[in-house]
Amino acid sequence: MNKLNAWAGLLARYLRYYFRAGTKYGVHSPFVADWVANVLEDTRDYYAFFSIEGLRQTLSRSGRRLAGNPGGAGYFSAPAGGPSLSYLANRVAVPPYVGQWLFKTALWAKPKSMLELGSSLGISTLYLGAAAPRAQFLSVEGWREAAELAAAHCHEAGLANIRIVHGNFGEALPQLLPHLAPLDLIYIDGDHNGFRTLEYVEQCLPHLAPDGVIVLGDIYWSADMAEAWKTLRQHPAFRVSIDVFHLGLLFPRAEQKEKEHFTLIRARRKFWRVGIWR
Repeated sequence: MNKLNAWAGLLARYLRYYFRAGTKYGVHSPFVADWVANVLEDTRDYYAFFSIEGLRQTLSRSGRRLAGNPGGAGYFSAPAGGPSLSYLANRVAVPPYVGQWLFKTALWAKPKSMLELGSSLGISTLYLGAAAPRAQFLSVEGWREAAELAAAHCHEAGLANIRIVHGNFGEALPQLLPHLAPLDLIYIDGDHNGFRTLEYVEQCLPHLAPDGVIVLGDIYWSADMAEAWKTLRQHPAFRVSIDVFHLGLLFPRAEQKEKEHFTLIRARRKFWRVGIWR
């Protein structure tokens, strides 16, 4: 029953998002329109996509189970005895289209320094790292067995700029952040607990570059994650926020006087919203 209620709640949150979401035709901010054109509406495929999805296919055929405690929140129904690589690749790792949004956001932002909270098997890590192979990139994973696999996958992909660290986010951040360059892109997706997500953002904020971006994964995973997203949209440190349901993006943009929030969906999913019907 709890699982059913969780999925019902997620569906209700998606429907609310869908009905209020606008399309590219209603975006008048040049900054956001540029992101929409280069990320949300960009249909180009890159060579990296095929190699990363090839890895996912390999993992999805593996029945190997990982021992240990995943930690964090966000597993509706991990199988008894520990989740298999197949389960993690198909149910926990970012889906291909979200991975592509991450890749294209990094390609668009041109970060020199990135931080990820939640490596899992390294699928999202590879998408980000492939888009910015020269960036200093630190990824933190709370599950030791997953962190070791993610590091191996990054090594096999030839992305030497990625460093995977095992550790609890709340404990690791104070030790790691002071040694990092100002962060141009921060991706938080390893603990779907709203209260802790707010804490991670507050810890990272002093280290975010003025023109940087914080990307949050699964902002509607639960009621408390949705509430955390609402709180962050209203945070005085962020002048621009973008909601595409699976991801939320927060931009400081201190030079912008007025706060702006955009709830967006690909135009093809609301094909009738063009011109005056946007």
